[in-house]
This record gives sequence, structure tokens and C-alpha cells, in this order.
Amino acid sequence: MNQELNMDTLPLIKTIEVTLDSNNELQIPRDFIDVIKLGRKVDNDHRIKVFGVNDNFNRNAVSADNKTTNSDQVLASLNYGGYYFTNFYNDKGEHKGRMFGYGNDATSSEYKVIRDRHVIKISPAQPTGVTIYMEYLGYHTATTASYIHPYAAEVIEAYIIYKFKEHNRSINKGEMMESKQEYYNQLRKLRGRLYGLTKTDILRLVRGEFRQSVKV
Repeated sequence: MNQELNMDTLPLIKTIEVTLDSNNELQIPRDFIDVIKLGRKVDNDHRIKVFGVNDNFNRNAVSADNKTTNSDQVLASLNYGGYYFTNFYNDKGEHKGRMFGYGNDATSSEYKVIRDRHVIKISPAQPTGVTIYMEYLGYHTATTASYIHPYAAEVIEAYIIYKFKEHNRSINKGEMMESKQEYYNQLRKLRGRLYGLTKTDILRLVRGEFRQSVKV
């Protein structure tokens, strides 16, 4: 019961700051259950630029030899639009228009949790060696890496009880049906926990196709 409260009602949220390795990955903590928030600090501000999930990242490790080295200075130069703005204004300070295709950095702030390798893959657009801020749901009794996702423990237990009663002749049908219903209830709860669509994900989907365009 305590574990269920920890997952759904009174979550034990832990905070860490991890440095990205050469493959733009960070190791998952031993007591990790799920990501609450992951991102980078905004300069010296106390705010966090939250990353979104991208399930299209390659699950295999990226060779450091084939990875383009990024830095904050390089990224800043790529995103700097001073040249375009100065060349699209006339001598009277009026904008001449015809500036199309200015997007956002939605695709540069993404991540993917790869549980079988115990890592979180961060977008290659983030420079190697930066510090990643992460809030995660912790499993307060875990001492070693778990081979069964904690979310699924109650579902597995309910399934075992249901199947035991289904094939036990001493159990009446009504009791067996109650166990079956309990199993499906736990299964729905598990699917609800794993449904990770957040406000951040929705905003990224909406803004991903947005392009700024000055029209005169």
C-alpha cells in the first residue's frame, strides 16, 4: 500500500544533476521508477527548460567518433539571427519582409528513456558535458537494480492470483470472477501510469510546425 501511495498519491520525488557523457547519455539511478521532469537550467536563473520525450531516438549507443561536437557557442551562432534581421531592414528602419521559416528549438530539447541499457538518451543538439537537471520518481526501498518495473508488480501479482483461482476446483466461480476483475483493474491502472502525455508534450507538438514569418 505504501508503494502504491508513493507512485500515485504521495510520490517520492528525488532531484539530481548529471553530466552528459560522450554519447549524450546519462545513467539511470538505481531507485529510478519514472521521469518527472528533465531539462537544463536557464543561464543563472532558477528556472528549468523542460525537455520532451522523443521515442524515435536510436536505442543503441552512438559512437563518439561519429558524433558532431557541439558547444553552447556553436549552438548560439547557429540560432543567431542578427545577420538576417539587419539585412531585411531598409535605411529607414522598416522591415522589408520575406523572412520565412524561422522555427523553434523544440527538437533540440528531447530525451528517451532506454531501460534495458539503464540510460537516458539526450538530443545530440545538446552539447556534450553539460549538466542535466532531473526530477524523478524514486523507489524508496530499492537497493539493487530491479528486473521488473515497479509499476507492473501489482498487475503480475493480481494475474497470478487470478490464474490460480481459475484452475483451482475448490474456488467458486464468483470468487474467481472477482480475481479476474481485480486483475483487469490493476492492468488499467498500469496503463494509466504508463500514459506519459503531458502538457509539455502537447505544446511541443503544436509548436513543432510553427514558423515565424514577417509579412509586409
